[in-house]
Amino acid sequence: MLLATDLSSRCDRALDRSLQLARRWNARLVVLTVVEPEPPRREPVFELPSWRRPPDRPSAVEARLRRDLHEHGTVVDVKVVEGDPAA
Repeated sequence: MLLATDLSSRCDRALDRSLQLARRWNARLVVLTVVEPEPPRREPVFELPSWRRPPDRPSAVEARLRRDLHEHGTVVDVKVVEGDPAA
């Protein structure tokens, strides 16, 4: 099963229902979201040490999704793609 989400609160019901159906049908659930790329920075950015850099957006979104889905106890594949969500 595929659940496409924009991570808004409106998608919570669809997420809950897809988890229910995946459990009932013993199906694999794939959760997909597309995040827009970061806009380019105009001013020079000094390289920060790796421990001070914020995570890239797709990684941060994936971690959030996995954290939210972990409490449901269902195995879920999470796919976060960077690009134009409308495309």
